[in-house]
Amino acid sequence: MAVGENPDGAYKLDVNPSFASFQNVEVTKVDETKPWKPPVEVSVTKADGSTEIIDASTPFFTFEGADGGKLIVSAATAGHIDDLHIKGTDAGSKFAHGSLEDLFTDVQDKLPADVATTPGVSAFSMEMGKNMGKEGIASMTELQEGGIISAADVALAESVRTQVYELNKSGDAAAKEAFVADFTSKNPGSRIQFQLVRGTVLVPIVDTPKRTTTKLFSVFGPAGENTKAMWTAAPGRYMPKHPNPTQFSAEEMASGSFEESANAWFDTVMLTGNEPEVSETEVVAADVVDEVKSDAVESVTLQDPVKLFSQLLGSAEYRDGVIRLRTAGEREAISAVKAGVETAAKKRLNELKSASAMAALGETDIKTAQRRGKEWGMALKAVSEVSLDVDGEVKTVSVGEALNVLTAEGMKEKAEEIATLESSLVDAEVRVNALLDGIAADLEVRKDDPEFQAALAVWGNSPDSKGGRGVDEKGFHAGIIHYFEYRASKEKAGRYKREADGAFGIDGFIEHSKDLEAYVQPGADLKSMPEVQNFARLTDENGRERLLLSTDRFTISAFKWEDQDSLGIITVLPNSNPDPKGKNAKRFEKMLMAEIKNTSNDKGYLNHLGEERRLVDADDQFAGLLDA
Repeated sequence: MAVGENPDGAYKLDVNPSFASFQNVEVTKVDETKPWKPPVEVSVTKADGSTEIIDASTPFFTFEGADGGKLIVSAATAGHIDDLHIKGTDAGSKFAHGSLEDLFTDVQDKLPADVATTPGVSAFSMEMGKNMGKEGIASMTELQEGGIISAADVALAESVRTQVYELNKSGDAAAKEAFVADFTSKNPGSRIQFQLVRGTVLVPIVDTPKRTTTKLFSVFGPAGENTKAMWTAAPGRYMPKHPNPTQFSAEEMASGSFEESANAWFDTVMLTGNEPEVSETEVVAADVVDEVKSDAVESVTLQDPVKLFSQLLGSAEYRDGVIRLRTAGEREAISAVKAGVETAAKKRLNELKSASAMAALGETDIKTAQRRGKEWGMALKAVSEVSLDVDGEVKTVSVGEALNVLTAEGMKEKAEEIATLESSLVDAEVRVNALLDGIAADLEVRKDDPEFQAALAVWGNSPDSKGGRGVDEKGFHAGIIHYFEYRASKEKAGRYKREADGAFGIDGFIEHSKDLEAYVQPGADLKSMPEVQNFARLTDENGRERLLLSTDRFTISAFKWEDQDSLGIITVLPNSNPDPKGKNAKRFEKMLMAEIKNTSNDKGYLNHLGEERRLVDADDQFAGLLDA
């Protein structure tokens, strides 16, 4: 909805006295029947330190409208905003308010007057007049006025506006990826580049840090007659949904909503930089910024996993990938409803076409008409128009237009359900983004922690999820790549599908590394470890070593170069458990034979043995190969 005005303060804030100045809210129960798992029960630590288990929807704050409308902030939402934006440590997400009471007292005078009574979901931004954190988008006009991009950069981007629009409207992923590669190769000096977000939408990007904002973005959804509940609040401006045609109904496409979205996401670019921000009084030439960026990339090697991790968490592409994959359930739920509408529309259109074909043949019974075989097929094929109700009036329209009308009607009927699902998606995206913010803040605090450093030391180096090996061709820290970077890869993230809820983070990485550490310790007695099903150690003429190992949980590959003191884990694959068909053993044997026969080098592996390789230790099943 458009942002309305509230000059007289149409809302008055009411604070639930039972939970005023609460200390903490923790979700204790969620609705497992819904893919987005909304909270249904929370534990509240009150101001006096006592705790109480309550319904997650309990109003903590209520904005009472002069017209009788109400806007509520539930316990679950209040706890989330308080934890992330009031008490959080990430400056990019922190609001300039000492408490939720301060925030909502400020908000009550700025809320659009018609939020509570306007049908459907209301998403808007409010000018707060103070620092509300940072946002990862900015208009081209803002960036040009700030000297971040030039008029030539903008003109170059404008020259491909129509092409980007058409690709977003009807192009496939391959065509969009080809456009990105072609634009980058032809215009390497342009500060404006392009990338895919959410895996499908082409948007302009600028390599510059997030910018401080004084705007507060909020979303409210229906919660009863003339009542809405706050779903989320975050720093930044309002933006329409991304120009992904699968997220727009036929009616929205026809009304210009898609075009409006496409233009908004072209004129406003995503900010992808993570170099240190400079003050407003500093003027940094583009070549200096490029040099800083280059130095940062050069330094990301095996020897600097913390910097690699930090840059990963600051990457818009990485965050987008993680968010997209961790909200797949919400997206699938939306797609399923829309697909159902489209299927129903096609079914209804086929019924209308059949009725027209029957009339042309002078038949009144569908089965009788179908028995006329070829005549029936030709009659159906000849139908180019059908009659249907359009806005209360029966009209004859083309078959193509009829499908659009029927689909639009179906989308209207499902509008509330779709809006609820879309709001759940927004909430899920906010939660995942907050999770990543939390990991980034945790890294800053714990980067020198001995336990974290010990976990890092368990790993070797490997390519990233796309096969990249870095500027020095030595690869990257395998632990950061496998445990964190893989989370943004559709092909790789599946290996963590059985992970316990809440495990993703630095603590989860430490525990994962501890689970693996014993296997790569010098002198480890693998034969005495009951969980080890198969293992083999190989060496070569250079003093390099390879360990292949299969347990009831993992298949592991570790490697030691001749100038290293110990093995480092480079690959971890989940094993089947139970494994009635022996898949784990078959995979292990295939990997081992490839190493023994030296066929693994044909694939150009980063970590590879030399030509003269030999098996020096193995479990009983493969001990016979020691003398082979």
